[in-house]
Amino acid sequence: MPSPRAAAALVLLGVVGLAGCDTPSSPHALRVATTTGVALSSEGATPAAAPTVASCPTPDANTTPAEAWAAAVSALEGADTSTYRVRSETALPVGTLTRSITVRVDESTQRAEFAGSFSAHKKDGEPVQTSVTLVMDGDEGYVHSPAWTGRQRGKWLRVNQALLAEAEIPLELQAVSSLPPQLASLEPHGVRELHGLRVIDGRISAEDGLSLLGLSHVAAMDPQLAESLTGMLGVSARLNNAGCLDTVELSGENSQVTGSSEAVPAAVLDALIRASTTVLYISSVGAPQSIAVPPPDAIVDGGRI
Repeated sequence: MPSPRAAAALVLLGVVGLAGCDTPSSPHALRVATTTGVALSSEGATPAAAPTVASCPTPDANTTPAEAWAAAVSALEGADTSTYRVRSETALPVGTLTRSITVRVDESTQRAEFAGSFSAHKKDGEPVQTSVTLVMDGDEGYVHSPAWTGRQRGKWLRVNQALLAEAEIPLELQAVSSLPPQLASLEPHGVRELHGLRVIDGRISAEDGLSLLGLSHVAAMDPQLAESLTGMLGVSARLNNAGCLDTVELSGENSQVTGSSEAVPAAVLDALIRASTTVLYISSVGAPQSIAVPPPDAIVDGGRI
């Protein structure tokens, strides 16, 4: 079995190789972009309106962690719209993987826009970067990448849920929900004060934790690994002055997640998780959103993700 350092290096080099060696229009090029990264694109949508200030029930000193969490997410659960931004980083000895994703959601129209960028920077080479935008309209979606060439250049590829699942699109790119879907599994276990703001400490499932860390593709491409996953990851959710959910931080440093497969030994998975961090920011809860689908003449069918 390779050492965690060597095995983690192989995983990073494999991802960098996919991003750097495939042609821009190949299946793997988009798969890397959609499963490991997502920066804001204006194509196919108009900018979000200014944030509105939501308010949440204010827990008292006797409030349990579960009650505090329910109060903190009450505005999100009751709102049709929200924006959340996720920044994840996996810092390995051979280099760093970074993803930045912005998600705008309007449940009333069942539309969502996911836009982002991915970069892989080997310490001994040039960084590899790519970006992708996905607009969901109910069960149908439209994908665009500025790197595409040929008949897909400048176009939007029409996709359905089956194609999204086949391409191993992670959870946050499939669900149209004002509450980031990974947080649905959060189990709160403590409440504390930090710099005058309330923080709720909790944990989430291994699957949702990997998704937030930007590592969902590791298990999605390996059913044996996915079935073996057990354990939880710790998270800290900071509330804003109105008592609503504002920022969620997740670090794999103290991970208790386990799992393994022939392709991904337990030591490799552990090294990847412990090298990863994520911060999720929530804003514009209840603010008007205008999420547009691409015009018909910009849409192409029959392509592959």
